[in-house]
Amino acid sequence: MESKTIHPNDKAEAMASENYEIYKREVIRLVFPRIFRESNEANTKAKLATGAKKVGRLPEIRDVVAFYFYILSYVNGQAYRESGEPNEKYGACFVSYKRITEDLCMTKDRIKYLADVLEANGLIIRSVHYYEGAKRYKLYYPSWSPRVSDDGYLVNPDGEKIIPDQAVYLPRRD
Repeated sequence: MESKTIHPNDKAEAMASENYEIYKREVIRLVFPRIFRESNEANTKAKLATGAKKVGRLPEIRDVVAFYFYILSYVNGQAYRESGEPNEKYGACFVSYKRITEDLCMTKDRIKYLADVLEANGLIIRSVHYYEGAKRYKLYYPSWSPRVSDDGYLVNPDGEKIIPDQAVYLPRRD
């Protein structure tokens, strides 16, 4: 009998369409729940440290999931320009702040905060400013998270867990 991979629901059709992207399930199962817990713990500690008797509402962190998958969905996959020159945007999310704010209904400040959280946790490898003429862009280079520990931390190529500074979760007072 010939061995054939069987996919659930409409996954085979999605894969055949070539308009899909991969992601590591541990990011949703382990990494984001850990980020949510750490954010809540850091913000609870910070509020109680001010002498507050009641914690009240904590900052919303769950937008980080939508933002991560958004930038992962818009990664530039062209390693070379038509001229044959290397493409400096290769591997980066190429969407403008304006488009991100419109699509995700978030402010620029919110995007900056979420990008900082993702970068501190290793889900964004790096971010750089990029200029095209007079237009300025922020390029985010997301990680596909090839290595995740059992407790939900990304693991760098040297085998070390990427453990964020808990201050990254605190609201900004810019």
